[in-house]
Amino acid sequence: MTNYYVRKTGSNAVAGTSVGAAWLTVTKAIGPSGTTVGGDVVYLGAGIYRETVTVSVTPASVLRIVGDVDGAQTGDLGEVVWTAYTTNDQTTPATVAPLNMNGKSFLQFEKIRFVGANAASTVASIVNALTLTSTNITFLDCTFEGVASNNSSRMVLVSGAAGVTQNILFDRCLFKSYCPASVVFISTPTSTTGADWDVGIEFRNCRIDAGGAGTVFAMTPSASGNAFKPGGLLIRNCTVNGGGTAVAASAGVSTTVPIRLENSVIVGAGTGISVGTAGQVIDNYTLICANTPRTAGTAGANSQAGPAWYPNLQIGHEVIVGQQQRPYLYPGAGSNVLGFGADATYTAPAYDLANLPRPSGGGSILAAAGCFERHGTGVGSAANADGGVGKCLKITGPGDQDFQLAVDAVSTVITVKVLWDSGHGDTNKPQASLLANAEIGYAGETKTATVTAPSAYETLTFTAFTPTAKGVVTLRLFSRSASGTGNAYFDTVTRTP
Repeated sequence: MTNYYVRKTGSNAVAGTSVGAAWLTVTKAIGPSGTTVGGDVVYLGAGIYRETVTVSVTPASVLRIVGDVDGAQTGDLGEVVWTAYTTNDQTTPATVAPLNMNGKSFLQFEKIRFVGANAASTVASIVNALTLTSTNITFLDCTFEGVASNNSSRMVLVSGAAGVTQNILFDRCLFKSYCPASVVFISTPTSTTGADWDVGIEFRNCRIDAGGAGTVFAMTPSASGNAFKPGGLLIRNCTVNGGGTAVAASAGVSTTVPIRLENSVIVGAGTGISVGTAGQVIDNYTLICANTPRTAGTAGANSQAGPAWYPNLQIGHEVIVGQQQRPYLYPGAGSNVLGFGADATYTAPAYDLANLPRPSGGGSILAAAGCFERHGTGVGSAANADGGVGKCLKITGPGDQDFQLAVDAVSTVITVKVLWDSGHGDTNKPQASLLANAEIGYAGETKTATVTAPSAYETLTFTAFTPTAKGVVTLRLFSRSASGTGNAYFDTVTRTP
C-alpha cells in the first residue's frame, strides 16, 4: 500500500508520494496517467479542484480517495471541493460530470464536496457510472450539489448490466438538487435469461434536498420488456425533503426483489412512492408526509403516511430565539421520528449522518427514522450530584452531550467523573471521549468506565497531552444505556493546568 498526496501547491511533475512532493490534480492520481492501484490511499489537501475526471486506473481492490479536511495527512486544513466549474464559480460550468467512472471498479471516495455540471438531457451532472461494468463503489461522508440547468439530467446516473450486482454504497452523504432533475437515476435493462436480481445499490444515512418536480430516486430499466427484472435498491435511514416524487419504480422493476425503503422520512414531496405494479416498493418503519403518499400498493405494516402527518424536524428556527442550532431536518425534542421502531428484519446503521452513534436521543433504545438521531440530550440534575452538592449532567437512555474545553499549549490532563444506575446496565458502560483536533495537534482518546453499577462516582482520566497551540478540545460524554430509562451521570470535570 502506498499513500499519495494531492495539494493545491503541488506539481504533476513529481512523485506524489510525500507531502512535499504532492501532485497538483486529481486527474494525475486516477486519470489516464495515474499509477495508483488497489490498497493505495490518495489524500486530497484542502482547496477547490476544478476538474472533470475520467477514471482510468483499474484497481483490483479498494482504492481510497480521501478529502483530508482536518489536515492530518497533508497539513492543509479545510474543505475539499471537486467541481465542474472549471474556470471559476461565476463562469458556466462544464457540460460533463466532475467524476466519470468509465466502467472502473473498487473506488471509495470520502469527505469530498462534489459540485455538478451543466449537463445535457439524460446525462449525469455529478457522478456518471453510465458504463455497465462499474462495481464496488463507495461514497462516504460526501456532499453532492446539482446545478444542471437541464431538467432531464441526473445528479447520479447508474446503468448496470443485466444480472450484475454492483455493490454501490452512499453512506452519510448530503444531496442538494437546484433544479427539478432526478437526484438518483438507475437504468438497468431487464434480462431474457436467469432470474430477477438485486442490483446491490444502497443509500444509508443520507439527506436529500430535492428542487422542483423531479424524482429523487428513480429506477427505470432501459429495456423493460424481458421476463427477468432488476430490483433491490435499498434506502435505509434517509431523509428526503421535497421533490415531485420521492421513490419511483417504472415497468420492468422486480416485485420478487423489490426496492426497500426502511426507517426513512419523506417530507414535502408531491408523491411519496410511485409504482407501476404493487409490490415493487416495500416500505417498513417509514414516515411519509406527502400530498399523495402512494400511487399504488399499501403502506408497510409499520409505516405511517398522510399529508397531515407532521414530522417535527428542525429547520433553523431555533437560532432566532437563541436556542442551540442543530443541523437542518434534525429531529425536534419529542419528535415522532425518534425511536420510531425496528423489527427482526431491520437493523439501523450503527452511526447517523453526523457520524454519531445510533440509537440516541434519550428515552428509547430504538434508532430514529431518517438520517439523524437526536444528540445533545443531557440535562442538569440534582439527583446523584457528586458529593451531593449542586447539579450533575444526566443522560437518560442512549445519548451523548458535548462540551468544549479551552486548552493552552502546555501539558494538559483532563478528568471527568461518572456513575450509572442499574437501569443503564453494564453491558456497555458509559464512556467519555476527547475528540481529535488537528488544529492543535491532538489525536483524541476514549475512556470507558470499569466499575459495576450502581456504584459511587468513578474518575476517568485522559492521558496527558500537549497541544501545539492554544485552542479547544471537545469532551463528548456517552450514556450507553441498555434501556430507555437507564441513566448515566457525569460531574466534576477538571483540567490541569
